[in-house]
Amino acid sequence: MRRLLIVLVIVLFACSAAVSAGRLVIVTVNGVSLDELLDPRQKNINALVGDGAIGVMNARTASGADEEVGRYSMEGACATIGAGTRASAGVDAREAFDAGDSDQQRPVRETYESRSAHDAGNAEVLHLEINSLRFDNADAHYPIKIGELGTLLHQAGLRTAIVGNSDQAAIKHREAALIVADDEGVVDFGDVGRRLSQRDDGWPYSTRTDSGRLISAYREAIRRADVVVVDTGDTSRAASYSLLCTASQAEIFSRRAVASADSIIGALVRELDLSKDRIVVISPSPSPAAVAKGDCLVPVVAAGAGIAPGLLFSHSTRTPGLLTNADISASVLDFFGIALPSSFVGRPLSVRSGSVPDVRQVNHDAIMVTLRQPAMRGISVFMLVMVVLASVGAVWGRGRLRWPAWVALLPTATILGTLWLPAFLDAGLVCSVAALSALTASIVLVGGTVLRSPWKVFVWVCLGVILTVLFDVARGSELLRHSIMSYSPVEGARYYGIGNEHMGSAIGAAMIFAGVLASAMLKRPRLRMVTLGVFLTAVTAAIGLPPLGANAGGAMSAAAAVAVGLILWRGKGVSRKCIPLAIVAIPAALGLLLLFDSFTSGSSQSHVGRAANLIASGGLVEMFGIIERKAAMNLMLLQFSLWSKLLIGSVAAVVALLAIGELGVLSRLRANRSIFYGVVAAGVGAVAAFLFNDSGVVAGATAFIYVWTAVLLASLATK
Repeated sequence: MRRLLIVLVIVLFACSAAVSAGRLVIVTVNGVSLDELLDPRQKNINALVGDGAIGVMNARTASGADEEVGRYSMEGACATIGAGTRASAGVDAREAFDAGDSDQQRPVRETYESRSAHDAGNAEVLHLEINSLRFDNADAHYPIKIGELGTLLHQAGLRTAIVGNSDQAAIKHREAALIVADDEGVVDFGDVGRRLSQRDDGWPYSTRTDSGRLISAYREAIRRADVVVVDTGDTSRAASYSLLCTASQAEIFSRRAVASADSIIGALVRELDLSKDRIVVISPSPSPAAVAKGDCLVPVVAAGAGIAPGLLFSHSTRTPGLLTNADISASVLDFFGIALPSSFVGRPLSVRSGSVPDVRQVNHDAIMVTLRQPAMRGISVFMLVMVVLASVGAVWGRGRLRWPAWVALLPTATILGTLWLPAFLDAGLVCSVAALSALTASIVLVGGTVLRSPWKVFVWVCLGVILTVLFDVARGSELLRHSIMSYSPVEGARYYGIGNEHMGSAIGAAMIFAGVLASAMLKRPRLRMVTLGVFLTAVTAAIGLPPLGANAGGAMSAAAAVAVGLILWRGKGVSRKCIPLAIVAIPAALGLLLLFDSFTSGSSQSHVGRAANLIASGGLVEMFGIIERKAAMNLMLLQFSLWSKLLIGSVAAVVALLAIGELGVLSRLRANRSIFYGVVAAGVGAVAAFLFNDSGVVAGATAFIYVWTAVLLASLATK
């Protein structure tokens, strides 16, 4: 009995120690850019940067917010941090109140309890629209639990507080409460009332934060709570007001607001012991002016316990200095030793070596990618025009014209050009488009001059694409990350590895080149199969393995194409076993990826492993939810994406070319069965890429463009 009591005392002491390990303060300075935050005049903020770590953060939220609130908003950002995953929030997000106040001449506590079966108890801050926010996010294709962060903190015995507001005169803006409000809309302590602001006609909306009262309310909150959110207010008002005044006046207001926030932050830090406490300064969303310039990432500074000087790092992005807003949620739980739920998509923050110039470079790269984004749509339009032009030329000339063959090389040459361009150019939209046009034309002209054959140029372009992808993923995907035809850290669908655009291209190019390789090794069948197996396995691994391309859908698509190709290249004909073997290859590839991923820790696990954990915890419901989300994305892209027009146009062109008997396309392709099988395998890869990826329209289009090129060149009897 005595031993049992000793054990209980030790356990209770350990739990108590875990809960009281330190306090965490989150300070919101909304609408502030990296350059504004790092202004040398902000002494307190720069001191935090020197003592701690800095990064820039993706501020995207879920779609579906009402029209008054755009893609980037403090409402959606605070709801997202509170949910641990991208959430949607509109004006309802602003409706937080001091429990003792009145709203529309009715006591807030009474209104709250009339809307919820939950007793407000002694809570000092209540969110009256928590239920409507929950309903607004209920139909998402992934789990969104509004207030999950606050709920988990409460379940761990931790107390939360919110101090401050971003009210604009008579318009309430208390959305910062959503960062720590639980799923019932309850925050234990704090003050979000109007008394924390004061009238000042020299400031936006004639309103400014009463710094003295805010700091006083904070001191009371930090004495009682474990997690405190402080909304400095002035920067948010200045960002919003910039739409109503001249650019010069907006700059004056912004500078004043940041200076006010800097002064407040200095007072907040003085109340902390940074040997055990932590402070995190975030700008939840960018200002409209910053978004207009493509500066859409927002700054984050962290200092205190567990934060060494350097760059903030998250396995969500695998890029030092680049974070996601969901990483903030994960880091709060990690600070207190609370396990992350499966609904959280972020990863806890750590620190990597680096300095302010490094994070400026990360932000600059993101701005350049954003400014070049229109070129992505332009490339799909250009490819579609080339498909139509070359196909019409081939049909109209009945295979006698030569120029359609050279035109047909332009789409795949453009893809190769987008891979090479980042190696020697870092520029905006106009310069990048001009350079890409010149590079694409050079690839075709030089190739044509040296090789004098459209088909040979096409084969070398395929090899160039594959070698570039293999080389680049092995060295960290630098070219892929900065390619015009690739993912964007601002969009936030992917941050590392190979995106669906170049994944589809790599599959199509690999299958065509494998067909040529098989044709060249006809007399040595055993060596041929070994060579093809090694080559295609390397391509599949480069696409799918988490440390490399990290594209699970791409790996499954490549596996399907490789299985079909290898069966055909064996030269023993197609049996009934072929289709089952190709189908089995798909889950086998996924299983190998999961096995590889199982050897990594939870924080560094890829999105494939996280999806598997989600399915393991949620069963078939989660699995079908993932399938539904991917299907919904593809249906949406089929309707609205320009890439769908390219996919449909190239498929229609291939069907037309094959259907015109006079062209003799099929017989010409079958004359070299190895190459024909490569074309078939590329087609299978395109279909699989469309089916197995949530942006499968893009991957399918870039894979099938190689099929179309091979078919068109065959229609012209090119050699």
